[in-house]
Amino acid sequence: MFMAADDTRAWAGVRLFHHLVSRLDPASPHLPLNLHTVHTLVASRPALLTERSAARDALSEALEVLTSADVLTRDGRDQVAGLHYALRLADR
Repeated sequence: MFMAADDTRAWAGVRLFHHLVSRLDPASPHLPLNLHTVHTLVASRPALLTERSAARDALSEALEVLTSADVLTRDGRDQVAGLHYALRLADR
C-alpha cells in the first residue's frame, strides 16, 4: 500500500516545512517551487505557525531575505504577502 493512512491530518508537515524554509534562497533555481510549496503547506497546516514560534521566526527571516533580494515574480510576491499575513495571524 502506497499511503498508509487515509487521514491526511495525521501528518503535521513540520519536517517538510523546515526543509523548505531553509531552502528559500534567492539564488536557488528552485525558489518558485519551494516558495509555492511553503505557501500551500502553511495554508493547509496553519498550526505550523501558531504552535511553533521558532518556525515563525525562521520563516520571517527567510521572507525578509527574499523581499530584499528583488528576485520575486508577481506570483512570488503574492505568495510572500500571503505568508506575511499568515505570520501576522499566527502572532495573535
